Amino acid sequence: MITVMNRIAVKPEYAEQFEERFRQRARLVDGMPGFLRNDVLRPAQEGKPYIVLTYWETREAFEAWTQSEAFRQGHARSGSLPREAFSGPSEVEIHEIFLKTCCETRGRADQARLSVVAGSFRRDGGPSGRAFVGSPGLPRIPTSPRAASWDCGRTLHTPGTS
Repeated sequence: MITVMNRIAVKPEYAEQFEERFRQRARLVDGMPGFLRNDVLRPAQEGKPYIVLTYWETREAFEAWTQSEAFRQGHARSGSLPREAFSGPSEVEIHEIFLKTCCETRGRADQARLSVVAGSFRRDGGPSGRAFVGSPGLPRIPTSPRAASWDCGRTLHTPGTS
């Protein structure tokens, strides 16, 4: 599993427009094979960049997204903001995830959920091709069938690891 981090330096006076742009295009990536999750982080300190984090099953899946029509459509909308909205170039980093931890489940690890039905993962009883791990009352974290095997309530273990 990899994460792609895009640091985007946006001037404060354009922050609202920038966020709206992401709200409008956020779902374009959702149907891409290998896509797991997208988080857009607003800077907590003035002068720091926004961070867009996408999670992918493989680097190849991410690269296929960058060559897709959906990618071109989403990034064509970038033109809705003038160049002066950005205080510098964006920076992209790609990282391989080797460990993932989750919040504790208040001692109820036996209640942690991961629905596996006939080798495919289901969300709320319907087939989706994605797995969701979590615990009652806590947000569920999307992951992929390839990456997930079980959640002990603290650490999501991946196949082939101990």
